[in-house]
Parts: sequence; C-alpha cells; structure tokens
Amino acid sequence: RSHAPGILYAARRGIATTSSLEDVFRIPGLELVVELTGDDHMAREIQTRLPPGVRMLDHALARIFWDQILLEEKLDQERAHVQQILDSMPDIVLVLDREMRILSVNAGFTNFTGLSRRSARGQFCHQVLCRRDGAPADADSFCPFREVLTSGSRVSMVQTRECIPGSHDFFEITMTPVRDAKGEIVQMVEALHPITERVRLTREVEESAQRFRQFIDSAYDLISIKDLSGRYQVMNAATARFFGRPRETYLG
Repeated sequence: RSHAPGILYAARRGIATTSSLEDVFRIPGLELVVELTGDDHMAREIQTRLPPGVRMLDHALARIFWDQILLEEKLDQERAHVQQILDSMPDIVLVLDREMRILSVNAGFTNFTGLSRRSARGQFCHQVLCRRDGAPADADSFCPFREVLTSGSRVSMVQTRECIPGSHDFFEITMTPVRDAKGEIVQMVEALHPITERVRLTREVEESAQRFRQFIDSAYDLISIKDLSGRYQVMNAATARFFGRPRETYLG
C-alpha cells in the first residue's frame, strides 16, 4: 500500500520501495530487504531468492523496528517541546548532569554568551560560567550546585559570573534538582537572572545617600528632615549635639 506508514517513512528517508519482487533485486548496491507485506509465503520466497551478502528483515521483525522508530520520533518531539519551553524563558537556563556537565541550554544562554547549544554541550558549567577549570570543592557553600547536593533542596543566591571573558555580571541564580522515580537527583536546572543593572542602580543610590549624609554632617547648621507625621527621617550631627542625645533616638 503506497499510503502505509512504513512506505511513507521510507519515502521520507529516500529508501527505495517497490511491490515487485523482480524490481527488488535490480536495486543497485542492495544490502537489506525489508518485507512489509505481512505475507509469510512472500517472506519465505524472498528469503530463498536473496543474493549473496544481502540480508532480510521480515514483517515481524520490521514491526519491532517500526515501533522503535515511532518511539524515537515521539521522544524527539518531546525533546523539541521541552527545548521550546526553555527557549521561551527570558533567563539564562542550563540543564546539568551530576558531574556538572552541560546537557542543554536555552536561547537566552546562547544570546548572552555567544556559545551555541552544540558548543556548550559537554562542557563543565564552571568552565563556561566561572572561567575556571577545576570543579568547586564539595564543601563550597558559594557553589549553588554543591549546595543543592548537600541540602537536597532548591537553592537561590546572588553571585557574579564571567559568562563573557572580561565581564563580571551579577545574577540571581536558582538551582533546582531533577529527581528520578527513586527520588535520586539525576540532573540540575540552573537559571540565571541578570541583575547587573539593578545592582548598579542600588549602589549609586547607596553612594548618593552616603555623600548626602557626609555633606549634612559636615555642616555647622542644624539640619533635619521630618515626614508629614512630624517624625524625624534625617538628622545631622550638629542637630544631635544641640539636643544632647544620639540621633538614633530621634529617627523614626
């Protein structure tokens, strides 16, 4: 049947098919004949007429082979679906094995680091993200991977990473364990959310506040700021000295 799944699959793969037994043996470079008729008589006839060096796969074995093909295609579809989910995430995402090797990355990782999925696969995460060859010590509490292995739970922390040589970016890192049916950790999913701009702005605010405090504390005049309820929010050293009490007793 020209519309049979096996015939259609062979056509997609460029494999020659025919319903004529005579045409089968005229195919140049023939190495394997797959019998899909389901007819035991036809299978026996093909077997008796096989040229030397040519093997045969009858319909019973072909069915097993076909089931394996369907299973692999289903797995490929599921992998593609998982990859689509990872790629839709705006953060940098890596999937790691228990040896800290990269199994997969998302588009966010590739866009940020410039490394393709194929280039990153098989490398150690500390080589790519931390720019060091040696793995972190087992007791390294600054390594989220080690922390998850120790605690068995999801871990989040803020750290710097040198994803691009010469850069030191801040990330909110979340490491999540993936367990098998027995509850054993078999993989890790690491997500890095860039917060370099947030850290920079926070530091600028803190530095501005520090400069403001230094400025008013250097003044000889009494300087203070109250909210609408009359509570002191800011008080300089001169004001505290005037009242004769530490400024902390007034603030708030």
